[in-house]
Amino acid sequence: MVDQHVDTPATAVDQPVPAAASRPSEVPLAAAPANEGKTVAAWTTVAIVVLGAIVAALGVASGQVWLDWTGAAIILVGLVVGAFMRRAGYGQPRR
Repeated sequence: MVDQHVDTPATAVDQPVPAAASRPSEVPLAAAPANEGKTVAAWTTVAIVVLGAIVAALGVASGQVWLDWTGAAIILVGLVVGAFMRRAGYGQPRR
């Protein structure tokens, strides 16, 4: 049987990390807003986009192309509504 003892680490994972490594901190620079993204604009956008996705899925399941495009249009309307609501102050505050 061959002795498999090796004095040096076999992979980069086994090698020690130097103490003075110039690695950036992984701590965020600022605290996240207290609402954690749970805003009126976010909830409205998600609700409209989910509705559009359901309509589009029904169009795919039933084979109705016009229903697919209607679902896609509803999704786009939801994104536009969310953008307007954020601009109106119902979204996440800007930093």
